Amino acid sequence: MNIKFDEFKEGEYEFILEISKNNMKDYIDKYIKGGWSAKANRKSFYEKLNIGKAYTLKIKDEIIGYLLLTVVDNYLDINDIQIAKEFQGRGLSKAIFSFLESLVNNLNCSGMKLTVFNDNPAKKLYIRNGFKIIGSRFDGNAVIMKKNAH
Repeated sequence: MNIKFDEFKEGEYEFILEISKNNMKDYIDKYIKGGWSAKANRKSFYEKLNIGKAYTLKIKDEIIGYLLLTVVDNYLDINDIQIAKEFQGRGLSKAIFSFLESLVNNLNCSGMKLTVFNDNPAKKLYIRNGFKIIGSRFDGNAVIMKKNAH
């Protein structure tokens, strides 16, 4: 599958909200006080976008996911990486991590960081791709992971 990374355009937010809700609502309801909120999601997304960048992931011009990225302490902080459920498990991670590593190199960052809930299957994917656990969040229900640049 050939995946294309495009900079986020304003009209694409509703898709981002939907995919975020589909993928994250259960985790947020389970671990975050107050649970899922479309308003809180929008606020957080645009706060991060104001200091970073978002990319939509497309196959044949169909949006299948997105990335929300900032740079914090010289690390590319992956604030959000979401793939529509019907495209998960199809081997897209190689292209996504290649894109992220090229950003790390282009921005001259020291590496990448992210947070993932312990019971999210993506945690194993990050470990397989060289991320190491460096801390925890949300009362120990999530881990902070880091991968240093080559």
